[in-house]
Amino acid sequence: MAIADMKDAHGAGRRRATFHVIFTQARAKVGYMQARSNTLIEIEACPILAPALKEAPRIARELAAPFAETHRQLDIALTEIPEGLDCDIRGTDKITYDIHVALAELADKWDLARITLDGVIELERRRPMLPVGAVRVPLPPSSFLQATALGEDTLAELVLAEVGGASKVADLFCGIGPFALRLATNASVYAADSNAVAIDALNDGLRHAVGLKQVEAEVRDLFRNPLYRDDLDDFDAVILNPARAGAQAQAEEIAQSEVPLVVYVSCDPATLARDANLLVEGGYQLVRLTPVDQFKFASHVEAVAVFRKA
Repeated sequence: MAIADMKDAHGAGRRRATFHVIFTQARAKVGYMQARSNTLIEIEACPILAPALKEAPRIARELAAPFAETHRQLDIALTEIPEGLDCDIRGTDKITYDIHVALAELADKWDLARITLDGVIELERRRPMLPVGAVRVPLPPSSFLQATALGEDTLAELVLAEVGGASKVADLFCGIGPFALRLATNASVYAADSNAVAIDALNDGLRHAVGLKQVEAEVRDLFRNPLYRDDLDDFDAVILNPARAGAQAQAEEIAQSEVPLVVYVSCDPATLARDANLLVEGGYQLVRLTPVDQFKFASHVEAVAVFRKA
């Protein structure tokens, strides 16, 4: 196995920040949770955020203020998008008229593209659209994104370098399609994820796309209902991009298949090791591993592992 040099994907900084809010005596404490604790650390600035999020702590503090009389705690996620900033406020309840008015005023003050309350649109001044390859995908509130834009581009570049010659690809745990939509320039793609909102967004983007091969996007729980061996044998390559829990059930099926190439994008070394062992026991060889660092000042690391059927 070859271990490639670490890829630096910090880029301009993180494109999303989620601030925790605790109200005490009608005052909002806004910040991040201390590692491995329930202690909230108030912050005035965050050096790892993209420039568009420079004022994010202040914006979050002002967005929290209208909820002080009626709420005990909130989470406020601010995401950098081409249209400006997208805001999703979670943990909301008892939305008064005054809160509605205050949020509208703050959206104007900070030129926010959209505010959602627990994923439901409160106001939308501009529809958040995320460029994914040559496709623009409507961004669901708080939808999963790689931490940095460069991180997504770097992972996609590594995946496409391995899979680019395939004519039929399965993109499993596909999210809103950062790999599927790039691959579809040259390959037909089957994309699956358990998140129905993400699949809806992917399909919405596809409806307005031109020049792509066929993409079939399906809502599917790959933990309970993985693609089975007979289905997998139709593909030239499979991409796995699971969350921290990994892809054990799916890896077990792939191990019994004849798919010649598997590219596994992992954010958790332990579950990657577990699933890699299943693939190796099934006759695959781990030929290359590339670590990708997009988490400045943190120990977290992504990895792209390439397996070929021996």
